[in-house]
Amino acid sequence: MVSTALTGDDWGSPEFEAFTGKLAWIMDTPEYKEVSDYLYNVVNNASIDTLSAIYIIAYDSSRSEPYSLYITVATEEPVCYPGVIDRFESFEVFDAVYDPDGGFEPYTGYYDEYGWLVVAGAPIYDGSGDYTAFMCVDLLMGEVKAHEYAFIINLTVMLVIVTFVLGAIYLVIIIRSIVDPINRLLLVASDYINNSEKKVSFHSINISRSDEIGELTEAMKKMESDIGSYIDDITKMTAEKERIGAELGVATRIQADMLPIHFPKREDFSIYAVMTPAKEVGGDFYDFFMIDESHVGLVMADVSGKGVPAALFMVITKTLIKNRALMGGTPAEILADVHDHCPPLATTEGLTFEDERISLSKGDRLFLYTDGVTEAKGKDGERYGTDRMIGTLNSIPASDPRDLLMKMKADIDKFNGDADPFDDITMLGLYIN
Repeated sequence: MVSTALTGDDWGSPEFEAFTGKLAWIMDTPEYKEVSDYLYNVVNNASIDTLSAIYIIAYDSSRSEPYSLYITVATEEPVCYPGVIDRFESFEVFDAVYDPDGGFEPYTGYYDEYGWLVVAGAPIYDGSGDYTAFMCVDLLMGEVKAHEYAFIINLTVMLVIVTFVLGAIYLVIIIRSIVDPINRLLLVASDYINNSEKKVSFHSINISRSDEIGELTEAMKKMESDIGSYIDDITKMTAEKERIGAELGVATRIQADMLPIHFPKREDFSIYAVMTPAKEVGGDFYDFFMIDESHVGLVMADVSGKGVPAALFMVITKTLIKNRALMGGTPAEILADVHDHCPPLATTEGLTFEDERISLSKGDRLFLYTDGVTEAKGKDGERYGTDRMIGTLNSIPASDPRDLLMKMKADIDKFNGDADPFDDITMLGLYIN
């Protein structure tokens, strides 16, 4: 083999023409003409429209790449001169040189001058059975590739159409199964908020599902029921609160009307009293009244409990004590009789009371109070206490009982701070003139 010969890449060059001219004598030999004519007739008379060429080549095994030496070529184009060396793209074809019996598997390649080709080959043996060359066939694949491209395009278009149709179907399913139920819930929720009569109800939505949409629907229905119950409860509570408020208003007016607010100006004594309830209506009460021209009755009481019941009990007890006192008798007798008419005044029936006598002179002061004074709490929980009360009373240079009680109440409020009153604060002051 001629390893230094020019390749097909040099086709048409002066060097190529000079090279092939040296081998032109081969084409004039009878053997060459016989083989070439036979192959040429096969190509031109073949029933295979895609048959492009039949040629005989021998591989140059001295090269590291798959180069072949053309012996003869039969094609519709002018024949390729003997001795031309060309490079094959497939290494698998080149490997067939070392194991030629099976030929080589057809392979497809693209060439600028021919387009797409399918190349296949079978070995040729001499009379002694030795491998000498390969006979190869080229089949045009342009039409096949065109069909392949058309198939790919058609397949792509079909896939796009199928994808679009499936997407549209899926979108419709999504809209019907998810978007529509959510929109229905949204419309009902919007109407529920804006419609004061609540004509549209979540319970009117017929959505029976076991997924999140169904859970959301059930949650909205439960919320609607809870809100309805809550509104009913609030309505009842509001009505009850209004009723209680009205009762408290009545009780407060009753209490205010029952407690003396006009204090007599006398030459022999001065009197003043205040009552600050811990709630709207307190249970403490005070009273003073003239039994006769030379005797005055003073009452200071702390009724157990708060609110309307305590106020009503205070009114009853105050009335009983005053009415009984005006009938005459000692304080012990008066309280004993009132207690038997109204046992809750103390603890048990038949309870006896003892009289105590003290003497008051001109300039003396008498201070009556309930436990709301001594049990008032400060910020740290400390009680106001009896000692603090006595110390405050002794430190107040008050000229009259009203001034004394106002300053006493101001000191208690300062001690109490922002804390709510623990109990009713009731105080009465008496000055002997």
